[in-house]
Amino acid sequence: MQRPPQPLGRGKYPPISFDFEATVMTICLNSHGQLSANLVRNDYIPPKDVNETEAELTGAPEGTRQLFAGSNVGALLCSDAQAGDKIVKVPVLGGLLVLRNISEESEYDIIGQGLLFSDHSLPLYPSRPPAGGELKEIEAYDESKYASCCKLEVEPIDYMVLERQDRGINGSRVEEKRLERLATKIYGKVKLIK
Repeated sequence: MQRPPQPLGRGKYPPISFDFEATVMTICLNSHGQLSANLVRNDYIPPKDVNETEAELTGAPEGTRQLFAGSNVGALLCSDAQAGDKIVKVPVLGGLLVLRNISEESEYDIIGQGLLFSDHSLPLYPSRPPAGGELKEIEAYDESKYASCCKLEVEPIDYMVLERQDRGINGSRVEEKRLERLATKIYGKVKLIK
């Protein structure tokens, strides 16, 4: 007899899950020792100037990490983010999740969240290796980015926080609350299936 799913974090409810396909990127260190990733520049939006970037950083929670794309800041990440972690954009939620592999398996703990600047994005779907490969082979195909089928597992309360934390009563986004994502802890896991 199989045991029912157990709570993942502080709650008492079994996790809910949903599957999605996304680009998974590995955070690395650039030659200046800064967190970096192969983010794509959006040519239709003018790049943020230094003052705009400084304004975003001023309102960010203490310890927020900058993620560079070349010489520009392309995203802000939670304070726990480090080189070797993965980032994935969850389509329904819009924000980034910062993931850390704790075991040898393709299961990652959610360690925090991130926010892409409007002038940067993750590549839609990078080229895929041949079908049927194991996750280790896929990562070796392109260490820094790959497309994957993902399974997000979180407790119901954490899913509600992910979905609603920067929305007002009427459901519209409240931009001033957006930066709070960087300090909000989410208990859950993401399994990379392909």
